[in-house]
Order: sequence, then structure tokens, then C-alpha cells
Amino acid sequence: MSFLPLLELREYLRTILDTRSTLIDEIIDLYDRFMGTRFSKAKRKHSDRFQESGKAINDKVRLYSRIGRALLEAKQLGGDPFAAIEAIIPWDLFSKSINDAKTLAQPENFAFLSLIGDGFNQLRRYTPTLLEALTMKAAPSAQDLLAGVEVLKGMNERQARKVPDDAPTSFVRKRWESLVQTPEGLDRRFYELCVLSELKNALRSGNIWVQGSRQFKDFEEYLLPVPRFSVLCERKELGLVIETNCERFLEGRLALLEHELATVERLAAANELPDAAITDTAGFTYHVFALMPPLGFRFAPRIRDLADKRLYICGNPHLQTDMESLKPLHQM
Repeated sequence: MSFLPLLELREYLRTILDTRSTLIDEIIDLYDRFMGTRFSKAKRKHSDRFQESGKAINDKVRLYSRIGRALLEAKQLGGDPFAAIEAIIPWDLFSKSINDAKTLAQPENFAFLSLIGDGFNQLRRYTPTLLEALTMKAAPSAQDLLAGVEVLKGMNERQARKVPDDAPTSFVRKRWESLVQTPEGLDRRFYELCVLSELKNALRSGNIWVQGSRQFKDFEEYLLPVPRFSVLCERKELGLVIETNCERFLEGRLALLEHELATVERLAAANELPDAAITDTAGFTYHVFALMPPLGFRFAPRIRDLADKRLYICGNPHLQTDMESLKPLHQM
């Protein structure tokens, strides 16, 4: 029995892992594009249906407008409202028109999401296998969504049709609520569609990552492993030009800030700040404010009792801030 050299085995292993990552990324990309296609088709179908029924909707609106005017006239003249309606359209046709209007009516929010359910059976051909094949982890903000994925995986394994009453729903957006949450409980079809839709968005945003993926891997995997980072810190081999110790870094920045503030205070006291004009107490007027920008000065007035002043600006009044927040710290 012959053994391949160690280097060849390592190369084979590297190729296998690289191919695995590529396949995972391709699968997720295919899933993303398929979900996008389902949404596009639903939008287009929703628009086409509305356009096709446009003439019928217009006819109904015109009819009910005539009926409405007839009812108003009947009320003003003290006439019989039912006779006013029958003068325009026979009662049986009027009853039929109401049923027709109900058929033509769109959902209250005029959304297309209900049409996405038409492709549910097609999704079911591969989504159970997809969810089972991928090992996913989530950021804290997407933990409930990942729990929803686990609910679907459990239902697929048990071949259950009813969504558990305690299934997570915090990720269900408002536009999905009327479809997912029904008087009978959570709708299986739209709950799964909602989970799959939000999963697509979470993968894109990085709130959910996939083990073994290259494109959708955990952000932590881009960073140095903690043990290696600790060793490099001890050896001072990180190669960074800044202080890597947090406390020493903050101490240095605070010392620099205090030095710069002292410099500004000293220059301001001597009226030597470059390109700046400083006034004291009440030495400011509208004319001074207006002249500073054209002259190229950055105006820094020190105004006495600023909290009691009222400054006017041009523009949106809601953008004005409360002068109380500008009090010196020693007065607060």
C-alpha cells in the first residue's frame, strides 16, 4: 500500500475545503436570486392584475358615484332611497355589482405579498434540504430569526403542518403580519415564506453567517485568533503605530487634548488665534455676525448669559437647538 506524500495530501485537503466553500456560496447565491425572482414575479403579477381590472374598477366607481348622488338627492328631497337606487340599476344587478366589487378589491395595504404564496410549492422542493445542509449562526439581533429557521427544520423533520403556537415572531415585519398571524394561528405557508425572506436579508447584512462559507462567514474569522493576538501583544509584534493598550492609549489622547485646549485658551486670551476673531460679553451685533464670513474670519463670540439670549436663524425653526444645553459645565 502506497501513501501520498504529506504535501500532496495537504494540497488535496485545501482543494476540497476551497471547493466546499465555493459550493456553499453558490447555493446561497442561487437561493438569494430565487427569492428575488419570486418577489419580482409577485410584484409583476400584482401590477398586471390591477391593470387588467382597471376598466371594471372604473365602471364600478362611476356606478357608485351615480348611486351616491341619487341617495344624496333623495335625502335632500325626502324621497325613498331604495327607489332612487332602483331608478339607476335593478336591485338584483346592484347586489351582483357589490359581489363583483368585493372580487375586484385589493388587500387593504395594497400589497403584493399574498401573491408570493403562489410559488410556495416550488420553494418547498429545495428549502428543506437547503436549511438542513447549512450550519448557521446569528448575531444577537437575529437570534429569533435563527430560532424560526430551527422551527422550520424541526417541522420538516417531523413532517408537521402546523406551526407551533410558541414559534418566534419578533422578526415578522408589519407588512407580513396580516398574512402570518391569522385568527386560527400562525399560517404555515406565509410563516415559512417570511422566515425565508428575512433569512435572505440577514445573510446579506451579515447578521447571520454560514459555517464553511467564504462570502457569508463570521466577521470574527477575518480577525486574528485570540491566542495568536495575545502572543503578538506580549512580543510587541503587532506592527501597529499606535498604542495597543487601551488604558495607555486613552491616557495619551486625554493628555494631548488637555495640551491642545490649554494652547487654544492661551492664544484666545492673547487674541492670537489664527483666522479667528473673539469678542467678549455683549460685544456682538448682527452686523458683526454678518461681516465675519465675507472677511474670512471664524467668529467665536463669548456671550454673557447665553442661556437667556434668543438667537434667530433663517431656515427651518425646528432645527434651532435649546440654548440651555450650551451652558458652561460649571453652571449645570
